[in-house]
Amino acid sequence: MSTPAPAFSPSMRFPLIVTAGVGIVMTILGAVTRGSSAFLGGLLGAIVIVAFFGIGQFVISRVLERNPQIAMTTALLVYVVQVLVLLVLLLALRDASWLDGRWFGFTIFFGVIAWTFASVVDYMRNRPPTVVPGSSPGNPQGVDTPANQPPYDQ
Repeated sequence: MSTPAPAFSPSMRFPLIVTAGVGIVMTILGAVTRGSSAFLGGLLGAIVIVAFFGIGQFVISRVLERNPQIAMTTALLVYVVQVLVLLVLLLALRDASWLDGRWFGFTIFFGVIAWTFASVVDYMRNRPPTVVPGSSPGNPQGVDTPANQPPYDQ
């Protein structure tokens, strides 16, 4: 019996933490500079970004584990659905007087930048090696055995 994968894989933790931090900062800045409507705009923007990217990354990681052949199709589908849901959300909140749309947009914009940057940094820190040190065509595992050692010149 296999062990269930954690809800948030290590590749999701760092971007989630960074994006949530940016959302909190934007929410506080909105509250201080423009009042309660900007606070609500920042808070809703932070929730939307963390939820959108978190759910999207979760779905894609699960598909990669189970069926890597359809990962790109799934990623494109997740992206299109996220854009459409965001469009519907923006249209629905267009005339909301209780929400500062500018701070909502700023928070979403900076959240997208933060998520993307944190994902790239996390990947660069944790990327799998593409070449095993010491490996060669006749020795794919990089094991130093007498059969693949060069002959001694005497």
